[in-house]
Amino acid sequence: MTKHDNTANVPCYSIYGLNVASDIALPAAALGDAVPDVYIRYGKVPQELDKTTFQNRQYQITQNCILVRKRAARFLVCRGSQITIDPAPQATEAVILYRLLQVPLMALLYQRRRIVLHGSAICVDGKAVVFMGQSGRGKSTLAAAFRSRQYPLLSDDICVVSLASTGKLLVVPGYPQIKIHRETARQIGISVDDLEPLPVDLKLEKYTLETTDNFVRFPIPLRAIFEIDTAHCDETRLTPLHGYEKQFALIGNTFLPGLVKALGREQSSFQQYAEAFRDIPLKRVNRPDCLSKLDSLVERLEGEWQST
Repeated sequence: MTKHDNTANVPCYSIYGLNVASDIALPAAALGDAVPDVYIRYGKVPQELDKTTFQNRQYQITQNCILVRKRAARFLVCRGSQITIDPAPQATEAVILYRLLQVPLMALLYQRRRIVLHGSAICVDGKAVVFMGQSGRGKSTLAAAFRSRQYPLLSDDICVVSLASTGKLLVVPGYPQIKIHRETARQIGISVDDLEPLPVDLKLEKYTLETTDNFVRFPIPLRAIFEIDTAHCDETRLTPLHGYEKQFALIGNTFLPGLVKALGREQSSFQQYAEAFRDIPLKRVNRPDCLSKLDSLVERLEGEWQST
């Protein structure tokens, strides 16, 4: 099998377990020569879709397509295999890329029946440890802190899980970057002068830490999950979750839960994976809500997997 003629000169990247031929450069993703699973192209995207099963200000959904509307561009995601980008006037490629790697690409993964957790993942002894939680809980901070201790990154903020033919869960590599705040960088000994700031149009005041030199580029088995939350406390508290508590924690930390609900997939994906998740330990982590306790948090978590 060969690539389609009209994509022969389009670079192909490896990201989230997919080979992606893309008109827009994915600078940190590895290049490959495999037959593409997905095509990302610039083109015309309609303002509205016909025969929608769901619509709101951000999405329109039909049986085969999802229209994602952002200020920087409209994205049409179809059949888990193609994303068409229609940029807005004056939109920069950096902002379009940031938006692409969030909602549109995750919508495509949902079309492909993947589970996507709001989490960051690192590699520990050849297996994935995931830190999941809502925005601002410290997922990227932990990923960066463990990377400084030579634990390779697998994904930041978005964690994609697939089910192997063996019935085991695999975490697939994401995009080799960590987005961190200035104070986080300072706490782990990184100068932001050496980092690329995210586009000012995004108003996120974060910096991009490239991780291509210490990044896992192949799927690895899922070892453990930690649900991160902050608390007004002096010490980190860990609580194992079982049964329905565990299931609710996983569903509650699904990435883009509104989109999952709109697609009618709130329960079905996790039911499909339920047996495999049953064997994965999940602990809730209530951590002090200050960066000064970061080192002790890292050491506590490190002790968890060293003792098992």
